[in-house]
This record gives sequence, C-alpha cells and structure tokens, in this order.
Amino acid sequence: MLLRPVFLAIAFVIAFPALADEPSMGPVIEGYGPAVRNLLDEDDNPNLELIALLQQAGVEFYVCGQSMTFGGIAKNELTGGIKIALSAMTMLTILQSENYALLPWGA
Repeated sequence: MLLRPVFLAIAFVIAFPALADEPSMGPVIEGYGPAVRNLLDEDDNPNLELIALLQQAGVEFYVCGQSMTFGGIAKNELTGGIKIALSAMTMLTILQSENYALLPWGA
C-alpha cells in the first residue's frame, strides 16, 4: 500500500488558508472504489499517521458504503473516525449543495 498524494494535497489545502489567516471550510475526503483500502486500519497502511493528523486538523473522512459492500469491507476494518456515506455520489451531491467544490485527485 502506498502513501496517497491526495492526503498530502489536503494538508496543503488546510495550511494555505491558515498561513493567510483566512477562514476555511473544513476539507472532506471521500474514499470510494479501490481508494477505500487506503482508509483501512491495517498495520501496513502508511496513511494512518497522516489520516490521524488531518482528522486532528478538522478534515472529515467519508467512505462509500456501496464500495465497502462490494469490496466485502466491514465497518470495524476502517480507521477510527471514518464516517460511512450511503454512496459516494450521494455524499458528493450533499457536499456540493453545501457549496463544497469537488477536487478530483484520483482513487
């Protein structure tokens, strides 16, 4: 499993408004499809420390419930603090209706 560049990119999204003393809408990361594996609480997951730091900084993490079902992933396999969305499309629609912007960095 590789360290996901999207997690580092989100760290920059958090840092830049703070450096400019500007307000920020707490960023949200949603994992779907194969990306769900990057949010599992496994010993060989290099993303765990960065996920914890991002959560401490106010980033919310969601995972697609449909991807979990299709991938045979149980809720107890997720890293702590990860919320389950009904589906990625549903969550994206809700967030966009709340004026969030989609920045697709890939799975």
